[in-house]
Amino acid sequence: MSNVSNNKLTKNFLETKLTKRKKELEQKHKENLQKLQDFDKNKDDIEYKTYFGSDNYKKLKMARYVYDNNSLHKNNKQVKKRQICLYFKRIILIFIAAMIFNFGVLAFLNRGDTIPSGLSGFPMLAILIAKSRGVQLDPYFALLYVGINIPLLLGFGFKVKRSFILLTVAFMSFQIISNIIYTIPEVKNFILQYTNIASGWYKNIVINFKNEDGSTTSIFLENSTGWPILINGVLGSICVGIPVAIAWKNGGSTGGTDIIAYYFSTKKQKNVAAVMLMVSLCSTSLFLLVFGIAAPHSEAIDLSLVRQDYLTINSEETKMTGKLVLDATNNITQQQFTERYISPRTVFGLREFSTILYIIINNVLLGILYPKYKKVTLEISCKNPEDILQYLKDIKYWHSYTIYTARSGYLDSDIKIISTTLLYLESKDLIDDIKLIDPKAWVAIKPVEEVKGSFNTSFVEN
Repeated sequence: MSNVSNNKLTKNFLETKLTKRKKELEQKHKENLQKLQDFDKNKDDIEYKTYFGSDNYKKLKMARYVYDNNSLHKNNKQVKKRQICLYFKRIILIFIAAMIFNFGVLAFLNRGDTIPSGLSGFPMLAILIAKSRGVQLDPYFALLYVGINIPLLLGFGFKVKRSFILLTVAFMSFQIISNIIYTIPEVKNFILQYTNIASGWYKNIVINFKNEDGSTTSIFLENSTGWPILINGVLGSICVGIPVAIAWKNGGSTGGTDIIAYYFSTKKQKNVAAVMLMVSLCSTSLFLLVFGIAAPHSEAIDLSLVRQDYLTINSEETKMTGKLVLDATNNITQQQFTERYISPRTVFGLREFSTILYIIINNVLLGILYPKYKKVTLEISCKNPEDILQYLKDIKYWHSYTIYTARSGYLDSDIKIISTTLLYLESKDLIDDIKLIDPKAWVAIKPVEEVKGSFNTSFVEN
């Protein structure tokens, strides 16, 4: 009996010991997993310290840029993660840009009668010709635009950066999606109703005259009160110009002549907005001529000059056609009305002026929001420049810089000045880094008109 009891006690003891050991091993396993996770998190910092000689550089933007763009680190998990996050952010911003772009076209530019300044003129021309033959192609504008871009994408796709082409295709794809959303009748009507800056104003006017035999003759006119065209053109230009700059700033474009502009701007290292302006003016000159022939201005009328008893509004047809339809009364004939109130058609009107204004506003916004090759000179003044100079050496700073001694009138002592010319888009990150290294450093920013000789622009090309 005692042997059985002893065996039972021994068994219980072993089971307790095994359970305790199992728990200890599980705890050790959890701790080891945590250590591995911590190591993986800190591995980037360890490699920073190995690469730069100090882990303090992980806080510096230019140091991170140098580290991430070194070919030795392209397989680093943290670098890959940052690259994925960067492109995800770019895709989201390009999607938002496409939505704003198409909103601006629908809500303002279409009302402003603005003629396209690039390849979008071809699908617009196709829509115009189709409309004159009773075929509606408006819902397929985005698809037509993508189709007209295919030759350009094939022609320049192998001559420019791959990511630029992919992000441009992404923008055009998002345009198709946004176009589908905006052509839903409820959405379209909501936008047109709540973004109408001139309620009750109509661009096109139709006047019906009753003939003696009972038939009806209609004349199609333009509204000579044109300030809404101008306001819509300006607002539309802003709504389109900002998304264009967003697309460029995030490594893509809106397609069309932007692809040509990108090719020449990178090849010649010229300001994107300046190249875009030249390309847009050339293409717009062509389309102003084409639209002048295919869709000339109609004769115009100023309704404020017409006697109220001569015309009555045809509400039903106005609602159906989207044009202001008026029925002439028997008090006046078509000939009398034409002689008194109708102005001859114009060749260069607000439509053309609004188009030129669109090009100017678009490119001014692009130049302000994305000054790709704009250069500035930084003058960094400090008493002890050793840390800043070491930082420039450690990150293998890719622009030349000059160090000289000057006498400070304010401090009445000698100071060191580091002068360097760099891209405007680089300057913010460099200044932020310098202020972290030496909070007392004083930085002056001076514009640079032109630089002769080779200049490293890899920062804005990556």
